[in-house]
Parts: sequence; C-alpha cells; structure tokens
Amino acid sequence: MKRIIASILLGLLFTGCFSLISVYSQNEALCDKFVRVHIIAHSNSPYDQHMKYIVRDEIFRAYEASFSKLHSKRETLHFLEENLSDIESLANRTLAANGYNNRASASISRGTFPQKNYENFTLPAGDYDALKIVIGSGEGMNFFCVMFPPLCVSPSMDTDIKINDVLTENEVEEISETKPVFKFKLLEWLNRT
Repeated sequence: MKRIIASILLGLLFTGCFSLISVYSQNEALCDKFVRVHIIAHSNSPYDQHMKYIVRDEIFRAYEASFSKLHSKRETLHFLEENLSDIESLANRTLAANGYNNRASASISRGTFPQKNYENFTLPAGDYDALKIVIGSGEGMNFFCVMFPPLCVSPSMDTDIKINDVLTENEVEEISETKPVFKFKLLEWLNRT
C-alpha cells in the first residue's frame, strides 16, 4: 500500500513539474515578442521621481515618429542599438536643462519584469529585452512599459502595429483571459535565475 501511495505522490510531483515547465516555456515565448522601456530614478524623493518622468516624456516626444515606424521586435532592437548614444545624450541634456546634477546611462538589456495588467490583457512576469535608462545611482522606483508593440509609449502615437500583429491568436486569447493567477515559488525562482 505504501508503494502505491508513494507512486501516486511521485506521479503528481512529476505532473506538477511538467506543468510548471510548460507554463514557464509559454511565458518565455510571450516575453520574447516584446521590447520594454525601463527608466529607474536616482532615488524615491519626489524630485528624483519627477525627473524620471521628465526624461521619459522627452524621450517619447523626441522619438515618437521613429517608434511609430518600427514594425518588429528585431527592427526595434536595431533602432535602439543604432540610437542608444543619442538617447542617452538626450536624457542627459534634459536633466541638465532642468538643473539636475545626476547623469543618466542608457543600455539595452534583458531584465526581469513583474506581471503587468493593462486594460484588456495581462503580460506575464518574466525576462524581457528592454531599453534601460538609469538616472544617477538608480536606487529609486522605476517606470516601465511596452515599447514594442507600442502599447504605452505615447497615447497620440499613430501606428499600425497592434498586439494582434505580434502575438498569435492563442497568445492573445491567453493574455486576454480573466483568470485567477496562481503563484508558484519554484516558477518565481526560475524567472529570477
């Protein structure tokens, strides 16, 4: 009898592990279709947080026309690579023009982002490619959103690219469903490593 119970428990454990691996793989496939923007403030002081948004708004204003012409993740990353030093210079000019002493650094990196709920869908937590702008020591709260497809770069942006153009029908359905979110410590640990 003990062997039967042990076999059942072992089977349940393997089933659970395979389910977690499947969910993790699906999340990774989704994450690989997006480019995020991540701006980190020097500190959490109201002034530093305000400067973070001034930099964000200036970058979005200056590059709005260019961002609206990007039709794939590959194009977006290429554009960012080609313009990274200009984006960093713009961030620093914006900080200096506002009498701010800290400098900004810009990079393209892969980072872990939490689950994000938008009006009609939810993006899973996971590792995303991102334009990362760190102001000063980068110890403050951050701003992040989706740069490609352009979901929150600018509400006035006129673009033909929508989330349905980037994701499959099943993926759109998956992130659009309203369903309970179960958290697994193992999955969270896998996302961090």
